[in-house]
Amino acid sequence: MSFTTPNDLGSITYNDAKTVTLQLNDVNNNPLPADTTLEITAVNNATVAVTPDKVPSIQVHTTTGADPSGTTTEVQGSVHLLSISGAAPTPCVAKTATFSVKATTPSGSTTTIPFKLSFTCP
Repeated sequence: MSFTTPNDLGSITYNDAKTVTLQLNDVNNNPLPADTTLEITAVNNATVAVTPDKVPSIQVHTTTGADPSGTTTEVQGSVHLLSISGAAPTPCVAKTATFSVKATTPSGSTTTIPFKLSFTCP
């Protein structure tokens, strides 16, 4: 995932909507701090929502990858859904939507991840 160049989500027609699963982890695949807020910023040519918009409290796993319940996993981050849609202009013209997901930790640290999605005419 790039933090500088928009991550390409492909293309859809204006009549469609796209839902993308976004897993957020730190550089060591640990969960982000609980109550980290997520917001959609710099939106162009689309309507975008993120659900949930806060990182829940996630039990940290041990060095062997097991959490206290015995579940094992390598990546421990939270999962969020991005819902993206666009309204076709009249006359219909293909456009590329751009937006970013901004994560702000409770201590105020921020990370922004840019995305793009192309809309085509039906």
